Amino acid sequence: MNSELSFFVSLVRDHESRYSTSPYFVKDNDDLIQYYLEEGYSEDYLEAEEYFERISSEQTSFIVSNNWFVIFEVLDNVWIFRRTLTERESEKYYNANNKLLKSLLKENILQLKPFQFEELIFEIFSKLGEYNYPIKRPYSRDGGYEFTVRYNDSITNSFDRICVQVKHEKSPVAVSHTRALIGVLDTIENRPSKFRSRGIIVSLQEPSKDARECASHSSKSVDFISINRIIGLMIDNQIGCKNVYMSRVIDIDYWNSIGGEVLCLS
Repeated sequence: MNSELSFFVSLVRDHESRYSTSPYFVKDNDDLIQYYLEEGYSEDYLEAEEYFERISSEQTSFIVSNNWFVIFEVLDNVWIFRRTLTERESEKYYNANNKLLKSLLKENILQLKPFQFEELIFEIFSKLGEYNYPIKRPYSRDGGYEFTVRYNDSITNSFDRICVQVKHEKSPVAVSHTRALIGVLDTIENRPSKFRSRGIIVSLQEPSKDARECASHSSKSVDFISINRIIGLMIDNQIGCKNVYMSRVIDIDYWNSIGGEVLCLS
C-alpha cells in the first residue's frame, strides 16, 4: 500500500469499526482535513489542505484495501468511499433497486395519455421476439382493438393473429370491452384465413369479475395483461429503462474448491 494513502486506510478502518455493515460513506474536504489534523498526520491546516489537493490532482479514484475504493467528485468536492458488495448484499441492493424501478415505471405509465399508452404497448409487442408484424389500426377505428400482431408457434410452425385491445383506464376492465373484442374475433373467424385468431386486452387494472367470466365462457381465446405484467415486460426488454452496469463479486466457492486462499471476501 502506498504510504501516501495510509490516512485513507485508517479512515476506512475507523468506519468499519463503527459501521461494519455499511458499504459506503461520504466525506467532504473539510471533514477529511479535520480528521487528518485530529489523528496527528499534520499540525498545519495548509499542509493538510495541500495533501488532499495533491491526492485529488494525481488520481480521482484509487483502491485503499482489498475491497474498498475511493472516488473524488470534483464538482461536489467530496470523497466517496465504497466497499465492493458481498453476494448477499448485492442481492439485497438489486431487489431494492428493482422495487424502486417498478414503482417509477408505474408512475410514468399512469401519467400517460391514452394514445401514448397505446404507443407504449405497441412498442412492447414490437420488441417481443415471438410476436411479429405488428399493424396499427387507423385512429378513426370504431372500437374493438388497437392493433394486431402475429404469434409464431415454433413447435407447430403455425401462426395466430392476435387482436390487441388497449385501455388506459383506472377502473377494472369492463365486461363491455371483453364482449366487443369477442365480437371482433367472431367477425374475423367468418373470413377466409390461414390464421387462428385470439385477443389480448391490455389495461392498467385487472379485469372485472364479469369480464373474466365472459372471456372464460366464450369459445374465443381472450387473455388479460395488467400494469404489473406490462412493467415486467418493459424491464425484460429495456423499454423505458436500461441496464447501466452489472455488479460482479468474488466466487468464494470457486476459490475454496481449488484450494486457494480468498484474500477478498467481497
